[in-house]
Amino acid sequence: MEKAKAVPGVRQIVQLDDAVAVVADHMWAAKQGSAALEIRWEDGPNAKVSTADVVEGLAKASETAGVTARQDGDPASALAGRGKESRGRLRIAFLAHATMEPMNCTVHVRRDGCEVGPARRS
Repeated sequence: MEKAKAVPGVRQIVQLDDAVAVVADHMWAAKQGSAALEIRWEDGPNAKVSTADVVEGLAKASETAGVTARQDGDPASALAGRGKESRGRLRIAFLAHATMEPMNCTVHVRRDGCEVGPARRS
């Protein structure tokens, strides 16, 4: 951590349970400070879980009874004379449900305090 703190412009290194933040005067100092950190992450209990494991678990879960949050009318009667039944399974690739840009904010520092708000685009 001393190497990161020695980078000009780096003010503080903040360690959380699952993240590390570099507080700096500008983006380049933060980037250089984070590059100087020697972080060793522990993969945790799901390190060996594969996509195949997740797909298999979801397939098994789909075969169990769910919870009915709301039921209007009589679906069994409505479906009784429907004719031919067709069943199938659709599998699609998992998508990254994350922002395309890193989450960030703007901080306006003054002598009497600071104002923290959402990032602004120009």
